[in-house]
Amino acid sequence: MLSLKNQDTVFINEEDKNDDLKLIVLLILTFSLPYDLFYSSILFITFCALTLLNLKKSYLKRIPKQFWVFQGIYFLGVIGYFYSLHKSDAGFLLERQLTIFLMPIIIPISIKITSERLKKMLEVLTISCLIAIIYLFINMSYTIYTVLHLPFVKTVFSGAFFNHQFSRPLDIHAGYLSLYVALSIIYLVTFTIKQKFGLKIIIASICLVILLAGLLFLASRNAIISTLFVLIFVFPFYHVTNKLRYLIVSTLLLFAVFFLVKKVPYLNTRFSIELISEIKSTGNGEFINYSATEPRIKRWECAMDLIKESPAFGYGTGDEIEMLKTRYAIKGLFISYLENFNTHNQYLSFWVKNGFIGLIIFISLFFYYIYLAIKNRDFMYLSFLLLLMIGFYTENILDANKGILFFAIFNTFFGYSALSAINKTKV
Repeated sequence: MLSLKNQDTVFINEEDKNDDLKLIVLLILTFSLPYDLFYSSILFITFCALTLLNLKKSYLKRIPKQFWVFQGIYFLGVIGYFYSLHKSDAGFLLERQLTIFLMPIIIPISIKITSERLKKMLEVLTISCLIAIIYLFINMSYTIYTVLHLPFVKTVFSGAFFNHQFSRPLDIHAGYLSLYVALSIIYLVTFTIKQKFGLKIIIASICLVILLAGLLFLASRNAIISTLFVLIFVFPFYHVTNKLRYLIVSTLLLFAVFFLVKKVPYLNTRFSIELISEIKSTGNGEFINYSATEPRIKRWECAMDLIKESPAFGYGTGDEIEMLKTRYAIKGLFISYLENFNTHNQYLSFWVKNGFIGLIIFISLFFYYIYLAIKNRDFMYLSFLLLLMIGFYTENILDANKGILFFAIFNTFFGYSALSAINKTKV
């Protein structure tokens, strides 16, 4: 028979093995984010199943008291369900957002959240994004050389392989892939600046250049603007000792980006004419049709018309698109009507669905997350939140599967890690 001491060792080792197995599944789930949603769905179900199979009562103690704050966005959707006129649409959205409810419970009872494991999550995301971007560049080169037989440089910068055309081979929206790439770039910058000159910094710098090139070809305005904002204005307060030198380098980088944008016709148009037309109407109330779809400002105006009629409580979860379509028809936004476009603004979306009260709660939740990041001096968590909050300006990130899963996984991991560190300082 085993002694009690040996039995304890066996149990501990068995627990560690289960913990490691679930961590591996979570890491693979993180790796799958830039790829087909099917893989992410299967891996999420596997992760939940493994957690439930190895569940112990003692694991429940790992869940922090503030877990409900990380589920708050889901609760807003549930509240809106009860006065929604389109219950089936509301139910479908709540089903999609279920990971926002589950992750704050499943992750802590599945694995111990540590700063080292958070670092592994970021490393895996970075590697995955790097592979995705390299694949997209190879696919683009193959198409130009082998399929189209066109001059490479001229075709590359013609605009035919930017934005959604660039990300199409992976069947992922360019905006969501840009979010993952942007967070990976910021992580790589923090990694690189801590290294002494050597092989690691050379490899990291090459990876950084590839990801930056990928971000440029993805041409997501929000992601590029928010990445530059974080690296130029936020990063120096956390990781830079020689701020003057960093300011000079970052300014040169900014000028380099402006130069590229100016010289590439597609980017020049996207970041000037199209950007202005997206957010500003002309003086006579009409919009300039620079692109095939109506600019976002027209959908925002429709959303504001709806908000004026029900400002306090909104129309309910699942009612956003159907209510917007009534305005699209009146204002002649036929593409938005036929394509069932939402507001393309997360803040207005919550205002339409949950009213001003819901919007305030939504913003308050993010202010709490920001408080945790600043309190813990967690630059990566703050960067993650800023990427999302700037992205919310033109996208309903938390209504799409790829955005929901990204938020649910990393906000839980970042937030719980910050809570743990803050609680340790209080002891």
